[in-house]
Amino acid sequence: MHVIPKEGDKTRGAHCLASTLAGSNPCDVFLWGHLKLLVYATPVDTPEDIVARIAVAATDIKSIPGIFECARESVLCRCKQCNDVSVRHFQQLL
Repeated sequence: MHVIPKEGDKTRGAHCLASTLAGSNPCDVFLWGHLKLLVYATPVDTPEDIVARIAVAATDIKSIPGIFECARESVLCRCKQCNDVSVRHFQQLL
């Protein structure tokens, strides 16, 4: 996925995605916050506990109807906002 830079600005699109979604995929961007809320709802005592919680949370998230369509829409919205503000901060606009 990429943002098409405006004419005369050949690096803007790549910079936008690099700074906003560095190393991420739509699942990372959209779901990480929700996954963290589920995993850390209560204090974690052991490494085994966190692994088990991640597995349960991932299964819970996977069972939500339309969740991955929402992830795709979230990334598209972020890319559009980034493009609209010429790569400046845009998180407050979401």
